[in-house]
Amino acid sequence: MKKGLYRSLFLLTTLALSFSAVVAQDKTTTRQRAALTEVLENGSQIVTVGDLLEREDFSGGNFWEVYEDNDTNLRTEDGVYRMTLDGNYYTWGVNDQEHSDVVIEVETNQLSDELNNEYGVICRAKTDGSGYYFFISGDGYYSVYEGTENEIDALVTWEQSDAINQGQTNNSIVVVCLDEYLALYANGTLLAETSDNTYSSGLAGFTVGSAEDSETDIAFDNLRIWEVGSDAAPVDLTGNTETLSLTAFGGRSEDTIAELEDLGLIPSGSSLIFGEDYAFFTGQGNWFTPIARDQPRTNIVMGGELTFRIGNADELETCTLSSRIDTNSQGTAVTYLDVGLVNDGSVLLFDQFSESSDANIMVGTSPVDLGESHHFVLVLVDDTANLFVNGELVIENFTVVKRAGTYGIALIGRGADAKCEGRDIWAYQIPTSTTGTCTVNSSKNINKRGGPGTTFESAGQLQSGSDAVVIGQAKGADGLTWWQLDDQTWVREDVVTEVGDCSGIPVVAA
Repeated sequence: MKKGLYRSLFLLTTLALSFSAVVAQDKTTTRQRAALTEVLENGSQIVTVGDLLEREDFSGGNFWEVYEDNDTNLRTEDGVYRMTLDGNYYTWGVNDQEHSDVVIEVETNQLSDELNNEYGVICRAKTDGSGYYFFISGDGYYSVYEGTENEIDALVTWEQSDAINQGQTNNSIVVVCLDEYLALYANGTLLAETSDNTYSSGLAGFTVGSAEDSETDIAFDNLRIWEVGSDAAPVDLTGNTETLSLTAFGGRSEDTIAELEDLGLIPSGSSLIFGEDYAFFTGQGNWFTPIARDQPRTNIVMGGELTFRIGNADELETCTLSSRIDTNSQGTAVTYLDVGLVNDGSVLLFDQFSESSDANIMVGTSPVDLGESHHFVLVLVDDTANLFVNGELVIENFTVVKRAGTYGIALIGRGADAKCEGRDIWAYQIPTSTTGTCTVNSSKNINKRGGPGTTFESAGQLQSGSDAVVIGQAKGADGLTWWQLDDQTWVREDVVTEVGDCSGIPVVAA
């Protein structure tokens, strides 16, 4: 049976909702966390379950999106969230609580008798239908999709699993959204794993899809949303500033990365995200240009040389490098993390982590000479930022908000002569590795093969900056080592960077 998605979604009216929950960390929560942790041990990514962010049994009113038209009915009733759909399309309903790295659990009950359908959970959703969709179906299939406005594209194609209960019955769904790692479980069984970096935060949601001339009716209940992280060791930047000073800060980016690795400040195996030779702005206004807008990352090292000419000494002006940028539909940066120069000679770190006025701000204590150029090296790991200027650590272990985002350079000028120049701007992804695990990554898209050699069929690509877990190795006819990835594809050793414990990877038959 070939599975497919139905025609594009009609536009739902979004209601302004108020949803908040204070969750008691009681014995029941402890048992639930332990049970969930045991299930998640089946995945390739080690996931640490943290606080219970939301618990909802849908008995207290309409906390989720409500909508009704001729063939769609989304509502809370009789202690469940119920989605009824009649027609050849899919739809969704969301709450209004933002999240980033989470595990979402929910119990489902198919009330309709048609098997050809799809239903499940969305994470990091937007009200326009963007986000990650985790589907199961009444006939026992599953898939994972990336949703954009009015359409969705497969990250994991449809496959069947005996773990999914078919027909008018119950299924327990668990989804993981951790950094770029996405996973789907049903009834305690791991169904699918994939990775994608399109969305870093959003809303929780439910979704249903219906075939032509049939009805899908699904009830959702006992929702839990947990905060999660990985067990990857955070970068340790503690110590004295003399130990942490850099000498390779104004030359080649790879030399800077090598020194950070030698000092033990980042793990080995960082991969280049982008390099930009030159960018500048001049004049009065707020200026911003994006860089590598299709490669959002969370844990990075970013560097560059800034030269700032003041236009107006009486009003605030800044010249900054930007990271962790998220833009709205008009392309305006609404959240970002800036490091750079202020027109009073100070060094600034500014983390605008929400679309409102919420921000973390830090200003260095030692002024710099704005008549000279200055080299910046920013190390961002999870919720911690460290900033080197001209090799000296000027902002240490400053708390920021963990999220993925893109990059840019910006000028706030209040005089006609204001100018911000950026030279040799670059960023590297810091790898995340787990003890005993071998992963590979690449600074560019590389081809994967169905076996250890170029004579085997093409099997997709390992995307730039993405980590892949290695499960085996073999010597190819070309004399080079080929790494077998956890999706059963192969990559050659000379086009990837190995990270972690790769010495004990077993040799497998081709």
